[in-house]
Amino acid sequence: MMKETQKDLLFPFFTLGSLRIRLGWFINLRWFFIFIIFTIIEISNINYYPIAINELYILTAVLVILNLIYIFVDKYFPFKNFRQEFIFAEIQVLLDIICISFIIHFVGGIRNPFYFIYLIHIVISGILFQNLIPYINAFFAIFVLTLWTMLEYFQLVPIYPTDVARLQFSEIAI
Repeated sequence: MMKETQKDLLFPFFTLGSLRIRLGWFINLRWFFIFIIFTIIEISNINYYPIAINELYILTAVLVILNLIYIFVDKYFPFKNFRQEFIFAEIQVLLDIICISFIIHFVGGIRNPFYFIYLIHIVISGILFQNLIPYINAFFAIFVLTLWTMLEYFQLVPIYPTDVARLQFSEIAI
């Protein structure tokens, strides 16, 4: 029986080229996510939905800058081994989970029904990585969501309610 290398344990069916293609796909997918955030902001402006618009603009700008950095690194710094490529991919996943956490907080927090968006990155992590890495990423997402929930519960961060717009509309109608 052949001795398995560390590369084979992490990426049993990838070549370095196919992993680069998948990471390019992941970077391009982030542009769609940025477009969705801009759409949410504009819809909230039209409907007077009380979300943290300025914070979301700043966070979207951070995502755009991060994505441009990812594109620059992907295009001009070719990685020579799986470890470098793995670290590049894992940094993207973890920073995206943190950004998703801020977005969820600014559009309603735990009361927001869209916290399932974490699952998208957990599935992508499951596609990109093998063994325990997707589980570690899932645990990190759970940890960050729990942390935000506790911060909101103990009122250590401002809470952005999801039903204020309906209450203001019903008061005007009466």
